[in-house]
Amino acid sequence: MDKSIYGGGFGSGTTVTNSEINIESGAAVTGSIFGGGELGKVTNSTVNLNGGTASAVFGGGNQVGVSGTVRVNSGAGSTAGDIYGGSNSSGTTAAPTVTVAGTVDNVYGGGLGSGTTTTSPSVIVSNGASVTGNVFGGGDAGAVTGGATVRVEGGTAAAVYGGGNAVGVTGAVAVSTLPGSTITDLYGGSNSTGTVTSPTLTIQGTVTNAYGAGKGQLTITNAPVIQADDGAVITNLYGGGEQGQTQSGTSVTLNSGSRVDNVFGGGNAAGVAGTVSVKTNSGSRARNIYGGSNSTGTVDTVTVTVNGTLGGTGTVGTADGPGAVYGGGLGAQTSTGTPTVEIGATGIITGEVFGGGAKGPITGSTTVTLLPSSSITGNVYAGGDAAIVNGSTWLEAKDGSVITGSLFGGGKGTTAEIKTNTRVIAFAHVTGNVFGGGAEGAVRGSTHVDIAKGVVDGDGVNTGNVFGGSDKAKIYQNTQVHIGKKAAEGTGTSVQGATLSIKGTVFGGGNTTDNGNAFDASDPFVLGNTEVSVEATDYNTANFNIAKKASWETAICVRSKAAVP
Repeated sequence: MDKSIYGGGFGSGTTVTNSEINIESGAAVTGSIFGGGELGKVTNSTVNLNGGTASAVFGGGNQVGVSGTVRVNSGAGSTAGDIYGGSNSSGTTAAPTVTVAGTVDNVYGGGLGSGTTTTSPSVIVSNGASVTGNVFGGGDAGAVTGGATVRVEGGTAAAVYGGGNAVGVTGAVAVSTLPGSTITDLYGGSNSTGTVTSPTLTIQGTVTNAYGAGKGQLTITNAPVIQADDGAVITNLYGGGEQGQTQSGTSVTLNSGSRVDNVFGGGNAAGVAGTVSVKTNSGSRARNIYGGSNSTGTVDTVTVTVNGTLGGTGTVGTADGPGAVYGGGLGAQTSTGTPTVEIGATGIITGEVFGGGAKGPITGSTTVTLLPSSSITGNVYAGGDAAIVNGSTWLEAKDGSVITGSLFGGGKGTTAEIKTNTRVIAFAHVTGNVFGGGAEGAVRGSTHVDIAKGVVDGDGVNTGNVFGGSDKAKIYQNTQVHIGKKAAEGTGTSVQGATLSIKGTVFGGGNTTDNGNAFDASDPFVLGNTEVSVEATDYNTANFNIAKKASWETAICVRSKAAVP
């Protein structure tokens, strides 16, 4: 015997203008509740769960939709299995609104069956609500057209999707979470299958994992946009999906008052096709930023920007100790095409900056730019941490940027090789050393260092030096170090009134060998030629100072030539 409740009629010839069903405290409905009919037409439907328990609730009907206003309200103290804004097996339901304040297993803006269609559903999770399973803007298997809206105003949910369970959403998808809400996993896309286009996620609540795209490998999400606003507390934020495909790029923005531990421009175990943008704005905080993916996945073009355009600072790492910014990905199975990292005018980094990946290789070239007034406490590498760069690197520290650490044109670890050439333009205040090469990562091509203005500061022995080579790695071709006029000419820089000060020594070669020993002529550290040019022409003599000398005698190199004023 059917134990269900219908707001409409059984037969297809029946008609109800307004249906309202109220489930009160103490009621226990073991069947389904339909705001619509079995087959009968209903214009407007309302289902109120004021208490009691219900197995399944539909704003629409069983085999028919509802043509007008549809409301499903789960009140505080009520308990329900699954709630659907749409119908069960077939029928079209228009613009349902599902509001949840009670305890629910799963919530769907759309319908259950693949024969259902729901237009423009809206799901609201209110304060005090507890969704033990999933919240979907879309349906289980039913189509959703005209977009979908999910708003989590409070309460808790295990997972929230802008899309559906095994189906996508056609039209604009908007997901927002407010302060006081707690979500484990948040997705802009669908769960197992389905396509969602241009979802927008605006986060102010607490989220463990936030994804711009979908969960399953068969999901497709196009051009997701994620914005973390004031009040957002996020453990991991991904521009892409957990395993789902992301096409047409992705955009991730951290605004003032947001706090994110780890930011990925790519996905968790998935890549992103198209252009990826990761940006932190004034007052935002993150610990680690990766332009690429987490464990696996390929990301094409990446731009990572840490700036203070809103009058404050984009801060990375200060909340939980040193952090890091990477143009590439974290895992060794990730790969990134051509990352660009820019530290904005008042960006502050406590930790290290890498143009490349942590372990994930770069298939193209990297660019790192430190804008005037930016501040970095830590080393800056144009290459990766433990990952290769297959192309070239470019590191430019502009006049007015401040680095408490060293600048490296190459990578950090022994596996962080640069396959072609490096270029370092250091017009900044550097308290450390400037290297054309890497720390321990070799450069297979040549290096080029230009310093036309700025300060290289330190103790004059271990710091305050300029090297055309690496700290502990080989340069397989040539090195060039241009200090003064030639650097200005090569970069198109005016030096009128400029100050150039180097506390230590200028070397055409490197610092030590890869085993830390002194120079061994049988195993030279620069396998090609070195060129050191130091020229003070056009400078005010009082503003041009190298505390020691340009050295090719003690540099680890093969040949050097210098023009010393």
